Amino acid sequence: VETVRERGLNVRLIHQGGQLMSVLDPELSKVIYEEAISQGVEVLLNEETIGFEGEQVVEAIRTKTGTYPTEGGIVATGGRPNTQFATGFAKLENGALIVNEKMETSIANVYAAGDCASHFNRLKQQDDYLPLGTTANKQGRIAGLNIAGFNQKFNGIVGTSILKFFDLQIGMTGLTNDAADKSNALIEAYVMEVNDIASYYPHPSKMKLRMLVEQQSRKLVGLQIVGKHGVDKRIDVFATALYNEMKFEELLDLDLAYAPPFSGVWDALMQAPKRYGKKG
Repeated sequence: VETVRERGLNVRLIHQGGQLMSVLDPELSKVIYEEAISQGVEVLLNEETIGFEGEQVVEAIRTKTGTYPTEGGIVATGGRPNTQFATGFAKLENGALIVNEKMETSIANVYAAGDCASHFNRLKQQDDYLPLGTTANKQGRIAGLNIAGFNQKFNGIVGTSILKFFDLQIGMTGLTNDAADKSNALIEAYVMEVNDIASYYPHPSKMKLRMLVEQQSRKLVGLQIVGKHGVDKRIDVFATALYNEMKFEELLDLDLAYAPPFSGVWDALMQAPKRYGKKG
């Protein structure tokens, strides 16, 4: 969508779901929808594509509710592990090969890594599937070392990712609200708008932040941020805190870099525990 629109072409996004980026919680998905509209993209939600019309080329896209003339189409259907050839292996429901901490499959001395393999989720404490380039590289390295006779372990993921959409940065790590509900975790959600830099420094911009915290233990559960600047820094700091099982109020103790062009004296991550943290 972004690339085609930036070439000056009109773009219509037909989406079967009810929100853009279903991995995000609804409050932040709305920001992405608004960005698409502001960039001149026509967005159709809850509309299922059922076919294409045209002789030599696509001339129209047909949905359950109408037909839309077009000069071309791009189909994005997602993906799944290409493991049909691997019979006799333990797999996740989507076909990913289940591996242990050494990247060994259920068949001895057979290893798998990356997008065809499971990924141990430290927060869920179970095998998961989050295919990302960073994880694939780490798993591939560990698999190779173990094949070569070393003893290396993959310590798991917390589910960190980031992407750019027009002028927005979209970052997430940890569990979403839906994933936390499925794991029966009792959580609190803190939603805030915070500045990426000091408010008195020229050209601050807002980031929308949604932080999840476990009610009883106060352990950090997840974070989603959408904004124009500074998202990457906060997501990486929070991912490190998640990996080390830090608590919500402990974010206040982090010794983070401060100068007005980069952050307020209370960093964006500190503002939620500063405002909502338990004092006792």
